[in-house]
Amino acid sequence: MNSPTEPNGPAIDIQNIANHLVVKFNPAALGAGDIKSITVQLSGAIQNLANAGAGRYVVLDFTGVPLLSSIGLGMCVDMYHCAQKYGRKCATYGLQSRTLELFHLMHLDRMYENLSTQTQLQERLV
Repeated sequence: MNSPTEPNGPAIDIQNIANHLVVKFNPAALGAGDIKSITVQLSGAIQNLANAGAGRYVVLDFTGVPLLSSIGLGMCVDMYHCAQKYGRKCATYGLQSRTLELFHLMHLDRMYENLSTQTQLQERLV
């Protein structure tokens, strides 16, 4: 099985941790053409979580992702709206400082809670 950080590994790894969704991105395998399929996968996972009556959070784990394109930012907006539709909160984890600044500039920091430490992440996933 490929590691989630290998070029021919999966672009994302969706985990259900304590009934919350945690989405780990694989920067080595991500491409602009993957965004549409990632959006479909994540929307389905959020809907399944809601249908099961589970979880409060959808966490996008950007650990190791150096920057986001406009397409990636659009995906974040789409995921926020999908999560809101199903009554879920959004958070980010592992944002690098340049991407965090971009989130602030684009006002995505109003949509996503930024979890900057492993402790904060663990506290939200209880």
